[in-house]
Amino acid sequence: MQPLFYVVAFVITVYTLFLLSAIWYKWHSWRYPLPETGFIGGPPSMFVPFFREISFLMHCLRYPEIDFLAHVYRAFEGLETMYREKGAFRVWVGAHPFVMLSDPQAAEVLLTSNKHIEKAQSYELLHPWLGTGLLTSTGPKWRSRRKLLTPAFHFGILEDFVEVFDRQSQLLGQRIESEFGSARKPFDICNEASLCTLDIICETAMGVQLEAQRASQSAYVQAVHSVGASFIKRNTNPWLRPEFLFRMTSDGKAFYKALDVLHSFTRRVINERYISYKADMSSQEQQQTEVAGKRKKRAFLDLLIETHYQNPRALTLADIAEEVDTFMFEGHDTTAMGVSWCLYLLGHHPIWQQRIFEEIIEVMGTDLSAPITSKHLPRLKYLECAIKESQRLYPSVPLIGRRLRRDLPLQGNRVIPAGSTILLLIMQLHRQPEIYPWPEEFMPERFYQKSQNESAQDHSDLAISHPYAYVPFSAGPRNCIGQRFALMEEKVVVANVLRRVEVRSLTPRDEVQVSINLVTRAAGGLKMCARSRQYDNTIDHSKKKSEV
Repeated sequence: MQPLFYVVAFVITVYTLFLLSAIWYKWHSWRYPLPETGFIGGPPSMFVPFFREISFLMHCLRYPEIDFLAHVYRAFEGLETMYREKGAFRVWVGAHPFVMLSDPQAAEVLLTSNKHIEKAQSYELLHPWLGTGLLTSTGPKWRSRRKLLTPAFHFGILEDFVEVFDRQSQLLGQRIESEFGSARKPFDICNEASLCTLDIICETAMGVQLEAQRASQSAYVQAVHSVGASFIKRNTNPWLRPEFLFRMTSDGKAFYKALDVLHSFTRRVINERYISYKADMSSQEQQQTEVAGKRKKRAFLDLLIETHYQNPRALTLADIAEEVDTFMFEGHDTTAMGVSWCLYLLGHHPIWQQRIFEEIIEVMGTDLSAPITSKHLPRLKYLECAIKESQRLYPSVPLIGRRLRRDLPLQGNRVIPAGSTILLLIMQLHRQPEIYPWPEEFMPERFYQKSQNESAQDHSDLAISHPYAYVPFSAGPRNCIGQRFALMEEKVVVANVLRRVEVRSLTPRDEVQVSINLVTRAAGGLKMCARSRQYDNTIDHSKKKSEV
């Protein structure tokens, strides 16, 4: 009995300390003006710590067929609708206040600020994988790194990558046609697009042809999926947050085993490219090649190595590893889901799909082996409208999290106090009915009016009341540095799929479980079927484009 007594006493002591700490934090939180002023919406705060969270978890357990993150999305959606007039609402997670914004004016204040640039605490879970690179860093390090990396995304450099986009997405189109097009066998577009974008980002970021589409069971591909799944699980399970506990679990051990595979691969590639670069510089081969007018296509990694070679202190090899890992993370799933959502929506709207197909054939012709180049992309107007509209309905990144170190003043003399975490709900921001008529409808024509004169980063053509009502790639100083890269890639990938097959979506939109984390996913995937294109008498080329 004595050992049992000590165990019980230990448990009671730990719980008492935990309870007292929670109550103290709750009392400390009451010092914020936020919960009691009424200027912002949200459920009333609970004195009993974690009571609301427990009740929410009990609700989730009642519906196990629904993904947990889909439950979270539905909760956010319901609260945003309830408190839409206030433009914001707050919820408590334990004793910590989270303020959810869905108002364009508040979004502008947050996103244009040069002070409130620190990411939310959940991003710290990415540190073992990404370190403190461009995505996860803040303050002086982020500012210097952003300035250093911006030239790597110049349009002249991105043009070189279109050949990679085209080659890998041609393979995707061929695979879908051969494996699913003839038999009209259902498939999950998310899985297929993910392998394609993994091939693309690996070649453009590191200069390595991974061939994930041909070897989906390779150790690297499996490690990418394992690390991503582990991150999602850890982010949604509070007991896995503490590092020392996570490392002791089977999930933690699997995570770090997969992470070793990813890090070993990138470090090996970096070392090999660095040795090769030094050899080229010493033999003057690079200079001679450029003089001869045969400029060698370079990956992002090569540009970083060149910067390191010129100034090793400004960018170390360890810094390069952080940024390459960040490129791989940000350029894989986000673009894969952007492609997937676009094709899924077009699979529900055959008129728009046919309109885009006719446009592709008008620009490219019927020779399926003809490559898409950067010169073709500006002419694909309808496709651009469809991609933008799919990003409105299902932005690849569903929310932006910022941690406030100082008060954030809003319009109307309102203040969100320091210590709060802000989540900008991009999906709800994009569905404001006073800005977007019929907000739930897929209507690419919203973006058509002036698209012929806009650049890939300019959304001023929208007939909306506020420029910050559409921010699929964020905005302001911390906007997505690779947004032009992503839009060009999505255009090429979607075009090469639609050149070969006609797609039809099998899952109704109201049955899709939208699951939000760092990327907007569909729990259970997006099931589609495909039919091979028949080019005989498909298009009367003498006709003008269909009217929108």
